[in-house]
Amino acid sequence: ILISNSKLRLEMGKNGTEYAKKFSWENIVKKYDKVVKNILGLKDSDVLVKKYKDKIKPAKSKRVAVIIVNYNSSYSCLKECLDSIKSQSHKNIEIIIFDNNSTNDVLDSIKKEYKDIKVILSERNLGLGEALNQAIKHADCEYVLISNFDITYNHDTVEMLVGEINKLDSLYIGLAPKIKLYYLRDFLESTGIYLDISYYIGYHGIGQLDLDQYNRPEDIFGVSFTSAFLKRDIFSENKVGKIDPTFFLFYEDVDFCYRANQQGYKFRSCPTAICYHKYAFCFRDNASAFTQKYYYQKLNLLKT
Repeated sequence: ILISNSKLRLEMGKNGTEYAKKFSWENIVKKYDKVVKNILGLKDSDVLVKKYKDKIKPAKSKRVAVIIVNYNSSYSCLKECLDSIKSQSHKNIEIIIFDNNSTNDVLDSIKKEYKDIKVILSERNLGLGEALNQAIKHADCEYVLISNFDITYNHDTVEMLVGEINKLDSLYIGLAPKIKLYYLRDFLESTGIYLDISYYIGYHGIGQLDLDQYNRPEDIFGVSFTSAFLKRDIFSENKVGKIDPTFFLFYEDVDFCYRANQQGYKFRSCPTAICYHKYAFCFRDNASAFTQKYYYQKLNLLKT
């Protein structure tokens, strides 16, 4: 009848509109409550109603400490790194800079501009491994993000890392972000460390054009300390323990991840967390520094 009678359809529409103006779920619930009580023969005093006065509060966000070991960085390079961390969508972050007895005055300017950053000054160059150990001791957090000073981060990198690790079981202790080349942003530097059957150490994706071939999270051998997201408690002696301080520079991450694997812990890539690395930034202006870099790479490779 309604389909063929336009007047009835119009009248029904008007009545529905008027009813909708007066409708509220609160009144419906009250009427339903009254009907149920009448059926069961209950009085208002017979029913205990629990009222929730407060809105549901969101879970407290996980605290992340960003650990940066500094040695003779440039002001502009370190500032760009810090600004990218400061602009993160995940706000529960502390920044710790451990200075390995730099010979320039860059940190004087940094401390004036970033007054909430914790700066630890060493009286001598401890090397990267021991510097990280000392900095981690000062980290009051659930997670640490180990970072070179020549890294910049997308605004949601930390949020992606925290979200991903919270999905995984307890054996997963670290994530590798997608590290891309700062000056060639379509190219990859690393999505994690691999160790093949011949014990060759390499980096997933290094030098490859980023065609989304590493966009699926995967289990990996380990994380590069260029930028690595790790659970804070894994550095305790009853777990993996501290980073081996005899690795002055290079391969300290490989050694740490090897020990973690030996104990049954796991690492995973997190390609939605993206950062950019100014590769070998601190060696660019010093030809002899490249010789030093080569020396430590080969020495520590033998140790590993």
